[in-house]
Amino acid sequence: MSKKINFVLKFTFFFLFSVFLLCSLMFLFTNKKILLQEMKNASYFKNLSISIKEEMKNYMNQSGFEEKILENIFTEEDIYIEIEKKVNGIEEKIETEKIEQKLTNNIEKYLQEKQLVAEEESLKKFANQLIQVYQEEIDLYQYSNTIFYSVNKINSYLYKIVLGLFLLCIILFLYLKKKKESIPWISISFFLYFIVFYIKTEIDIEHILILHPVFSEFLKIYILKILEGITKTSILLCIIGSIFLTFRIKKASKTACE
Repeated sequence: MSKKINFVLKFTFFFLFSVFLLCSLMFLFTNKKILLQEMKNASYFKNLSISIKEEMKNYMNQSGFEEKILENIFTEEDIYIEIEKKVNGIEEKIETEKIEQKLTNNIEKYLQEKQLVAEEESLKKFANQLIQVYQEEIDLYQYSNTIFYSVNKINSYLYKIVLGLFLLCIILFLYLKKKKESIPWISISFFLYFIVFYIKTEIDIEHILILHPVFSEFLKIYILKILEGITKTSILLCIIGSIFLTFRIKKASKTACE
């Protein structure tokens, strides 16, 4: 009966510790600071800046203006600040006054250089179209607040789950050690690797397309980064398990010889 109980407890530890590791990694990767840093590492702000200007050019082609009117109207830092507010759950309107002023100045300068005259109403409408592009691209077509709110909510839930699982795993670990039962490190390692393999097989990560091409590219990189973290954890556990297994085999051999 005692062996059956120990087997059940070992399996329970195997399952809970696997979930604990997965939740810990997810908790880490949904952290606000890490999320922003990973967006920076993936050139999200740079790529979004390029995307915004490319989208603005579509309107410019219809209006006859040259690309020079877009010079220095916004920077990657401006985009970073706006997205940082969203990641931190600050629901404010996207700052556009400075951009609008710079754009207006560039347009007026361009008209003076070309000695052209344009209706004020038409220019205002044109400027508003470009500003709207800036807002929509950053706001992911009004879904950004929902996305980052959900990420923050998940992170707060994961904190509680990770804490609870950690305490349960410690209790089970100490009990199994007291009963001199081996910890299934290699089994946990294989289980984590299987999860990575299953996700990569079942989900076409390379061709994910959600809301916006730039956001989709970042999401792809981020998912692969998480899977890489799980894979590295799996390898580490496999090494630890192999060391303990080798030690146990040597100890059993020594005991048998005696």
